Amino acid sequence: MGECTQEQMLFIEQQVQEIMGAYREAISRSGVLENEFWIWYTLVMTQDGDFSQQDLSNICALPKQTVNTIVRRMAERGHVVLKMVPGTRNRKRIYLTETGAAFGRALVAPIIEAERRAYENLPEEDRRLLPRILRDYTNALRQELDQI
Repeated sequence: MGECTQEQMLFIEQQVQEIMGAYREAISRSGVLENEFWIWYTLVMTQDGDFSQQDLSNICALPKQTVNTIVRRMAERGHVVLKMVPGTRNRKRIYLTETGAAFGRALVAPIIEAERRAYENLPEEDRRLLPRILRDYTNALRQELDQI
């Protein structure tokens, strides 16, 4: 295998930042804060509602306290209900209410559609390879960073 150059690493990092910047700009027009958006995105995209606050913290890469605060506000607005997990001390599952599901779908739909259109604009071979390459790179990077 060839050696990765500093220029290649810089290019990858710049592309990651470009993607995150594009999301940040679009999310800022949605009317919710970025962290809250990613919680909505996760809940809407998975549609099974079987997440705890700890699960969302891990999936969204957000501090648990941030997730707790956002979920508490969502519950106060009637968008989610929290149900205790049997046999646990304080673990709760998060479920979207009908109102929350409708709000969440309306909130994330423009982003999801933009993602779909962007993906469909890629050549077929790129669409086939991209998920595997991203997964493999993410796993390799996490493994290396965990050693620091």
